[in-house]
Amino acid sequence: MFSYRVRVAVLEKIAVLEKIAVLMVSVLVASQVHAVSSRYDRTVEALQSAPREWRQDFASIALLLLTESYYVEAGLAEGGSEALHEKSQAGTDQSQWRIAVERYAGQLHRLQISVDSGADVSLLVFDEAELVLEINHQQVMLSHPRMEKQPAFEQSVLEQFCQVRDCYELTGLSSLMPSSPGAVPVPDRLPAATSATETVKPAWSFTVEGLVCAHDGIRVAFQPSDNPGAVRKLCVQLFTEAGRLLSGLAQQQSHGVLVDWSEFALSGGANGTEQVYKLNGAGDVLRLNSPLMGRQPAVLTALQPWLRARLRGRNYSLELPAGEFGWKGATISASIPAAHSPAAH
Repeated sequence: MFSYRVRVAVLEKIAVLEKIAVLMVSVLVASQVHAVSSRYDRTVEALQSAPREWRQDFASIALLLLTESYYVEAGLAEGGSEALHEKSQAGTDQSQWRIAVERYAGQLHRLQISVDSGADVSLLVFDEAELVLEINHQQVMLSHPRMEKQPAFEQSVLEQFCQVRDCYELTGLSSLMPSSPGAVPVPDRLPAATSATETVKPAWSFTVEGLVCAHDGIRVAFQPSDNPGAVRKLCVQLFTEAGRLLSGLAQQQSHGVLVDWSEFALSGGANGTEQVYKLNGAGDVLRLNSPLMGRQPAVLTALQPWLRARLRGRNYSLELPAGEFGWKGATISASIPAAHSPAAH
């Protein structure tokens, strides 16, 4: 039988080993989380050692968007309070909440003015990746008033920041190395951009088998009996969306975003015509007006080999039999989305 002291010593050693095991697991998990950090996280990390003016630009944009978000929240609160009886306790509480939100929005706006006037900015990352700006010894958390809108807020901050600063230069090639077999690094030469309002002019040919439209390596063949007018509209819509998607992906890559084709997919629509494309497992997305793709995800799947090649700066020939997507006869007109004002984000 072991003595009491021996048993205590053994138990103490076991406790120490358990703590070491927990610590090792924590480090492993942390390293895995870091490995799939999003574009927003990578940008924030790089900004901590970036020139002072870059941090100021980031902070100014983030504070402006955050201020707008809180003023919108105050407006929602005002609408709610008007719906309640003026003398009710609920109405009073709602009004007090609106006043508090407006006051905080005003504080954010004053901080943004300070940044624009040259105040120093520090970026602090706390537990659970909460980002805090420190301006003139005042700290503000960059958190949207509605948690479910935080990803969209971060995306908007990035998009606006990367319009005034070179995010590719900021994050550098070291953060773009492929992390999986499906990942694609930034090519030396990106494909030419396709404007959201640019009119695509397909090439047409008439064969014994039917009308054929082609553009940038994509070729779609229709049946002889198909309506030429409907075919033309569908081809223009398809090629416009394909070019817009290619341009959007190229822009994301130029900003340091990795496209992982094993994760790439449509993940939902924001407002009927705007689709959300999942780019990787880190949470990076592309928002784009592409209603035809939204209606027929099989088209996106068929376009992937072409997209991958074009993003690498290579030409690629892709045959798309119209019948495989149900584009024949009267269904062609039904496949064409209603006219809208295209915009890409």
